[in-house]
Amino acid sequence: MGRRSCADGAEGSRDYDWACVHLAPTAQDFEHRLLIRRSTVPNKKGKKTGELVRDVAYFLCHTYPGTVLAELVTAAGQRWMVEDAFQTAKGQVGLDEHEVRKWRSWYRNVTVCMPAMTCLATVRSRHMSAQTA
Repeated sequence: MGRRSCADGAEGSRDYDWACVHLAPTAQDFEHRLLIRRSTVPNKKGKKTGELVRDVAYFLCHTYPGTVLAELVTAAGQRWMVEDAFQTAKGQVGLDEHEVRKWRSWYRNVTVCMPAMTCLATVRSRHMSAQTA
């Protein structure tokens, strides 16, 4: 247990209090662990009292034996980047602009959106590297 940063955010380091509980080994020699993240300051209203409380999140992890807390915290911090990429894809290339009725319609939409998102990410990366040079 301890205070660690899971990644850098828009406002600097994202520090949380972390704890890890070993749950059980699996048949394939992996481990199930419960990773618990608690904010360092009260930032969410409690449902019962309405007072500010610390936000708590739980992650069920399937890990190799010997995986340390720092690696689990880093992996949990990567989740934000994936969610951000999906939000960008929804807003800029229309990932959410379809009505799924069948597998094929969903697959066609994703097949068009993902290369478009890749193209935008490549152009942005090149633009950013040109500005720093």
